[in-house]
Amino acid sequence: MTIHIYDGMAVLRRRFDDHLPGPFGRGPRSVFNEMLAIKPGDVAIWCFEGRGAKQARQKFFPGYKDRPSQMTDGLHALVNLTRDALKHTKALQVAVPQREADDVIGHLCGIYGIGTGDDITVHTVDRDLLQLAGPKVWIDGVKPLKIIVDKDDVKKDVVLTPSEIRLYKALCGDPSDRIPGMPGFGPKAFAACNRAWLNSALQQLVAGHPKPALFEHAGVKPAMAQRMCNPEQAEQLRVFWKIVGFLPLPDDWQSNIITGKPDRAAGSALLQQFMH
Repeated sequence: MTIHIYDGMAVLRRRFDDHLPGPFGRGPRSVFNEMLAIKPGDVAIWCFEGRGAKQARQKFFPGYKDRPSQMTDGLHALVNLTRDALKHTKALQVAVPQREADDVIGHLCGIYGIGTGDDITVHTVDRDLLQLAGPKVWIDGVKPLKIIVDKDDVKKDVVLTPSEIRLYKALCGDPSDRIPGMPGFGPKAFAACNRAWLNSALQQLVAGHPKPALFEHAGVKPAMAQRMCNPEQAEQLRVFWKIVGFLPLPDDWQSNIITGKPDRAAGSALLQQFMH
């Protein structure tokens, strides 16, 4: 048995982009047909952003994803049509208010990716989800996150392990989410550090015990280590660590699950209304 978890909006935006080659650029009907053809015993779960998805993180950091949406009306219509069609397949859909799809995916992997006999495949184009990779969890659709230390020597590239991705984004930032990271501490500085010791130093800081000596021991320059542990900056790093991780779901999150009922005729009729 395989549990297929889809990063809904990211996957559909990529699939509906006609400018991309290969398997992308396919319409709602292809998604509908694929979900009807799920192997017996397999499960498909589509995760979407809940209403007010950014609000939980913006409470901690107002600048988080503070930019206009790039979603066109046409793309919104395609996504909504696909979600309606999915209700006539075996797929489950989940959108939890004030939580992003990533949070739901992280929760599901935490439940089903540990201590069970089931394999999980996460379908996404978002490298943030690489931090979920493990013996039972496969992240499909994204390449490893790597740091280019010397553009003329690929052998010096540093490929981040799943456990290092959150650490990297907290310290070096994530431009796509408008998270600035630690000013002056870039990818090359990160790559030069002992990441295990750097993580230990940051965990002490997150716990309220910032110690410059621990950052220095990890390879951070003394002046930078002092700045990281400055009370105001330390609090900012705590916030970054929190928002680049997965937020816990409310106890009633399962009330937001939509269970599909396979009905090829009904799904086809719905799609035909909109020329799909």
